[in-house]
Amino acid sequence: MAYGTATATLVMGMFIGLSAYLPIYFETVYHLTASLSGLALITYMVGTVTGATLSSRVMANFVHYKRFSYAVLLVAIVLLLVLAFSPHGVSFTALEIILPFISVGLGSLLPITTVAVQNSVKAHQMGTATGTMNFFRSLGGALAVAGFGALLFIESHQGQWAEAFRPVFGAAAIALSLAFVLFMKMPEKPLRTEVPQD
Repeated sequence: MAYGTATATLVMGMFIGLSAYLPIYFETVYHLTASLSGLALITYMVGTVTGATLSSRVMANFVHYKRFSYAVLLVAIVLLLVLAFSPHGVSFTALEIILPFISVGLGSLLPITTVAVQNSVKAHQMGTATGTMNFFRSLGGALAVAGFGALLFIESHQGQWAEAFRPVFGAAAIALSLAFVLFMKMPEKPLRTEVPQD
């Protein structure tokens, strides 16, 4: 339960943190209007839903249900590092292609961690386990938004927004790398086929 909750905390934190600051990235670096920034965020959101849907299907049909999430999470980490270290940034078109792949990696872990946590406890503990995980997921989001905001405040004093966002993408890559390690440690238990009787 602990590894699943910790993984979910980091992943949800990165999802919410990036969701909060990507519109600012669109507006300051690519000079989009607020409405166009909202539209540009759609690919990121669609990727999250796609990742969650695919991993749910994998979980229902395969014994080794973590393998898909391993692969797409690694892709997300690599792409975040590309955004963090690309010497001249990437074009807006390239960014719109990259973001869905990042969010597929994030989304793929959300249902797996939830079900794994619920699967690891007795029936009468499911509510407590789910509530605890949701609390830490929300906490992760709050901390990520605050942390990303602090990084931007420190780095953006010279008005170089493209440079200011590099540490944000780098921090997200580091956090997801830690999530990957924790996810590896999370036991891949067979899923229950019926509700256990206490």
